[in-house]
Amino acid sequence: DQVLIELEGHVPISFFLGTTFNVDSSKGLTGAPDALISKSDNQLYITSPVIVLVEAKKGDLGEALPQCIAEMEAARIFNEHKNNGIPTVYGAVTNGELWQFMNLTDNTATVDLCSYNFGDGGKIIGILKSFV
Repeated sequence: DQVLIELEGHVPISFFLGTTFNVDSSKGLTGAPDALISKSDNQLYITSPVIVLVEAKKGDLGEALPQCIAEMEAARIFNEHKNNGIPTVYGAVTNGELWQFMNLTDNTATVDLCSYNFGDGGKIIGILKSFV
């Protein structure tokens, strides 16, 4: 993804596409997220903290929001298990053209009501940089 490659040029991150992320099978938090961003330049394994990215499969960002919230909860638990319980976990949904951002703080998900067009890549990169 062009945005992730551009972000990698600005901050030391690793991104993982379709990588298994089994966090807590008792809560159904297992599977392969569309993408994870790790605040580390170590591409060998996922390190804490992580940011989740979800592809809106049918192009509808709203339909992808529940999946993103579940993946942010998985990321929160993952971070805690790695002794890095950060107060806010970030996520984004995209259909390739539009991006929408959200966060999870104290078990409350907050969704940015604005969506950002891929053509405004600088703003998208700026938001993602603020997350890492």
